[in-house]
Amino acid sequence: MGLWLVIALARLVVVGIVAAIGVYLSASLFQALTPRVDVWDEIARGNAAVGAVLAGVIFGVALVIYPVVSVPLEGLDLGPGEAAVVLLIEGLRLLFGVGVGALAVILSAGLYNLMTGPIDEKLELQRGNVAVGLVEAGMVVGTALLLSAPAASLVRSVLQALVG
Repeated sequence: MGLWLVIALARLVVVGIVAAIGVYLSASLFQALTPRVDVWDEIARGNAAVGAVLAGVIFGVALVIYPVVSVPLEGLDLGPGEAAVVLLIEGLRLLFGVGVGALAVILSAGLYNLMTGPIDEKLELQRGNVAVGLVEAGMVVGTALLLSAPAASLVRSVLQALVG
């Protein structure tokens, strides 16, 4: 019982660190997708449209990663020496999950923007068009929700193939 308490606390710390990395990666990828828009400058100016999309990207990546994080470890038969290995695998699984989640959300958002035709979303976001920002945020969150199960399955399959 005591070992699982330590593992649970350590997992909380690992997930917290990876969550911070995920948020940073999400913001960085959003910035990379919108090179004409200085995301942090727009946020500092109070541009609600850019803020809505950034919030959508962060929520979207979290939605994709959630199933990866929610896998219980308590079913594993661990000896004291295996706890560190499990936490290392957990950290790697989460980092891989962040990468898969962010990439899936960003690629889907890019494809969506290609299909919207004459609307220049980046220009509209820079102008502060909140309607465009809300639609973009909704698209990212909706897409992420649909991608969460396949992304989690991919992460589990890759790690099972690597770890055995």
